[in-house]
Amino acid sequence: MSTTAILRKAAVSTITAAVFQQDHFFVHRGRLPWSSKLYFYDDQGRSLAFVRNTKCEWSKDIRVFTDATLSFELLVIKPVKSLEPGRRFNVIDSVNSEIVGQLRHLPAFGLQRQEWDLLGPSGDPVCMIREGSAILGLMARYLTESVPQSYTFSASQGTLGSAARASGLFSPEMEIDLGADCERFIDRRLIVAALVLIFAPA
Repeated sequence: MSTTAILRKAAVSTITAAVFQQDHFFVHRGRLPWSSKLYFYDDQGRSLAFVRNTKCEWSKDIRVFTDATLSFELLVIKPVKSLEPGRRFNVIDSVNSEIVGQLRHLPAFGLQRQEWDLLGPSGDPVCMIREGSAILGLMARYLTESVPQSYTFSASQGTLGSAARASGLFSPEMEIDLGADCERFIDRRLIVAALVLIFAPA
């Protein structure tokens, strides 16, 4: 493959991939109760990204594609074995094999709120995603995930985004608004990877 072709392919993923250019978009899981497929789409209903299998196991990666044909791979979410509590995942750009950051999730118990830490390539904290309601989080963990829930995206600059998960037993859906992050402080690749894990079966 020529150098020009390699650069063009890299540009598609890291610069112009539509899902990484959005400040407002949606994500929903497949309509069957047992489905582990995720669909990302914009305000006009156009496909942005697709995940074939969100079932999270320590021995398996989760891969994010541009669409359901799996024509172009964008990200790999790779479990990292660690002696620390909770779960860690490397987020890897599929085109250039670059680690763009890491996700860290500590388990929540009782009325604790779920939290996901987004870390940069050097391990520095970039953003924290946190459940809005501890009670709804408790219901989702122990009763049914079909309850609505909200999330905030917080950084040192303040609240940079939010997400609202609508009620839905057969097709859970979430609306994401990152309009407050006008300077794009948070790498959208980390955001997409975090949303995949939020929707992944426990």
